[in-house]
Amino acid sequence: MLKRLIPLCVITLISNNAFSDENLFFCETENGKKIYLSKDNEFFTYKAINAKTGEKELIFKNRIEDVREITPEDYQYTGRSLNYSYEVKNGSYSYVLTTSTDRITLENSSYITILKNGKDIKELICKNNRNKEESINFDTKNEEEIIYQEGTYKVGIDIPEGEYKLIETDSDFGGFYRVYLNSGDKLGSIVTGGSFKRMTYVTVKKGQYLELSRCNAEKVN
Repeated sequence: MLKRLIPLCVITLISNNAFSDENLFFCETENGKKIYLSKDNEFFTYKAINAKTGEKELIFKNRIEDVREITPEDYQYTGRSLNYSYEVKNGSYSYVLTTSTDRITLENSSYITILKNGKDIKELICKNNRNKEESINFDTKNEEEIIYQEGTYKVGIDIPEGEYKLIETDSDFGGFYRVYLNSGDKLGSIVTGGSFKRMTYVTVKKGQYLELSRCNAEKVN
């Protein structure tokens, strides 16, 4: 029996990971666009959506190996800010999506630099910067009713900080979660995580990532 269960467990883990997209970046611009960057096992996907009409204005994909990730260690200066960027390309245009975290306050700010043939032509400042009141307009009356399904969420951008109740969705193998600091170095920046049965609780802070596998999350405070 044990020999049969082990391969089945491996197959289940691979299947769950294969179909879960990782949400890496979100920006709501002053000119009414919502810009998303997500990642699956093969591609990064860039989406620009009209916030008023919901129309998809630009969507393109880059293979993982073609995307440049710029970590805080790659920047040639030091100070209060920790910057993390992704550079994706669409023809002669490049889009550098940057999240900057203040080392002292842990507040996040985001912006997008657009280049054509390697030259800067525009910079978009995101309205959802964490040092602004309009950063993420979570409805505090209803946020405890939101169920977050399998996937990876950046705290302060995709979900609010606080305590979450995690509930397994696979009674055979239980749930799995982890909290980490750096999407480019998950294993090296893990804060907490592990497998659990039925239900558990976790508290997350702004700037961290919450990854859910075989479980859902519900905010409790």
